[in-house]
Formats: sequence, structure tokens, C-alpha cells
Amino acid sequence: MTPRRTGILGGSFDPIHWGHLRLALEAAQAARLDRVLLVVSKDPPHKQPDTPAAQRLEMAALGAGASGGPLEACGIELELPGKGYAAQVVAALARAYPGEAFFYLVGSDLLPTLPYWKDSAQLLALAQVLCVPRPGWRLEEGVFQRLSAACGGRVERLEIPVPEISSTQVRQLLRAGEPVEGLIPQPV
Repeated sequence: MTPRRTGILGGSFDPIHWGHLRLALEAAQAARLDRVLLVVSKDPPHKQPDTPAAQRLEMAALGAGASGGPLEACGIELELPGKGYAAQVVAALARAYPGEAFFYLVGSDLLPTLPYWKDSAQLLALAQVLCVPRPGWRLEEGVFQRLSAACGGRVERLEIPVPEISSTQVRQLLRAGEPVEGLIPQPV
């Protein structure tokens, strides 16, 4: 029996927007994923979310439902002790869903730092890494090949379209009382 192919897209999702959802949907199609888990970050090391984690999880669930695709909100990181590093999250998912094949989505902006992530070897043992484009970030082929080799060949590049939408942009529009139609799903 073929294991279920599960993608993992982590983020603060503050708020979740069509950029996140379209990226997850495009990755699901390109990598033949059965589902993509939208893993809500508890305490991201690089930014402080404006919205409490429980509300961000609820927004992720609403966005997943509105996407019409195989997306599911996942709060597993919120239950972990400490920061909830990528390797911890994937290990927890592997325990929760034994026998599944995991695919961790990483933006081209963060891929160069992957070999230096906490417990990156464990992450690479548990999941194939799918590098997705980020607006404004182009990873040269030679750099990508060196990174892939450094990660034991466990990194694959997905060339998929990615909308240029950011949560910061959405929050700024909301604060200014500007419309956000087309940027976030209606239920959010």
C-alpha cells in the first residue's frame, strides 16, 4: 500500500491569505500530495504574531475550508514544549500519523539556512524538503544543487506560481480600513 503523501506548510498565518493557500494548493498538485497540513506556529523565532495562536489556528481552518482543496489546519506545534522547531514538528507528526510520507515546504529565501536549523538531520530523515519560490528570491541552480547535496539529496525544487501577498500587507490594509477582498478568504 502506498503511504499517504502529506505536505507540511508552517507559518504564523497572521492572517492566512490566498498567497498561503494558493502556494499549498500548487504544491499539492505539483508534488502529488494527498493533503497539505497548515501548521500554525506557536512562537516563531523571527517574528512576534499580533494575533493569539488559537485565533490563527481558527483562521487557518477557515482558510483551508474555503480553499476547496486538500488543505487542513494543524495545531500540533501549539501542543509542543518550547519553540516548536521544524524537526520537532515533523517528529510529532510522524508519531501522530505513522507510515505517512512527509514533505516539508520551505521557501527559497530560507533554504540556504536549512543545514543550520536545529536538528536539521532529523528533519531530513523524516521528510523530503520541497523548495518553493518566494517573491523576490531566486536561488541559482548551482547554489540549489550544493544545498541539495549538503542535505543528502533530500531537497527538491518546485517551480510553481506564487502570488505576491503578505500577511503584513493584509494587516496594514485592515488597520487602514482598506478592502482586502481577493487577498484573504471570505470566511477569514
